[in-house]
Amino acid sequence: MSVSYRTWVIGVIVSVLAIGVVLSRCSSESEESSQARTYLVTLRVTGDADKAGITYDYEGTDGVREDVSVPWKKSVTQNAGDSVSLTAVAIDDGYVEVSISVDGTKVASDSSKGFGGGVWCSHYVP
Repeated sequence: MSVSYRTWVIGVIVSVLAIGVVLSRCSSESEESSQARTYLVTLRVTGDADKAGITYDYEGTDGVREDVSVPWKKSVTQNAGDSVSLTAVAIDDGYVEVSISVDGTKVASDSSKGFGGGVWCSHYVP
């Protein structure tokens, strides 16, 4: 074997190994970033009712029931694949609307008019 051929073979082997290391590192970085991805989820109750009975549920709760003043808002951090839901009933004569936003974008909503009109929405975080 000539020296230039041997140098070329060694260069190819080193290049293949270097590319393998880079690809392996990129793959594990993207796996880590997708596993660590979280989203800001905002639950809202709006409308012209003064008060509403609400129930909300998301990862880390067993369903929370409260009577709240309208408007009402709660923001939580959730992971991809988590489920979020929100239910509301106007306690007085008025309407309520519920909505769920993920990172500032409304992804689910529902509204109703009048006393006792229940509304519900849910969403799986992407």
